Amino acid sequence: MLRAAILVAASVAAAGCVSVPTAPPELQAVALTFKPSPGMARIYVYRAGGAFGGASKLSVAIDSQIVGRTAAGTYLMVELAPGLHRVSSPTGENESAVSLDAVADSIYFVKLWPKMGFFSAHSGMERMDPTEARSGIATARMVPSTWPGTPMREQP
Repeated sequence: MLRAAILVAASVAAAGCVSVPTAPPELQAVALTFKPSPGMARIYVYRAGGAFGGASKLSVAIDSQIVGRTAAGTYLMVELAPGLHRVSSPTGENESAVSLDAVADSIYFVKLWPKMGFFSAHSGMERMDPTEARSGIATARMVPSTWPGTPMREQP
């Protein structure tokens, strides 16, 4: 019994260490309309909750600009001009990416997940089914994002 209590306490403590800020309620309400501003494209990056990799934060970049960080059970949203864009998640050991040819007045969903790495978490990324994405986003916590973001550091 004591062993189970210690395990639960350690898990809660570890989960608490992985905090990312929450976006303001007004921005969350806008995001949940799933309607981009006129003439813009909207990209959602969704990271489901899960036992594996839940203790790692994963950065999200668009066109080599860091726009936010995710934790398990979160999503972020960015609106940008139509055209070719590269959505990526750089880590210390890899960078997964999805390329999009964004069209005005359209929305795009990208799924992000942690993968096993040698020294740090790797990331995986792919386009996501809109129905599955809307369902996941409806119960996830939105994290703030910035566009344009901050330039990614040069990787050796």
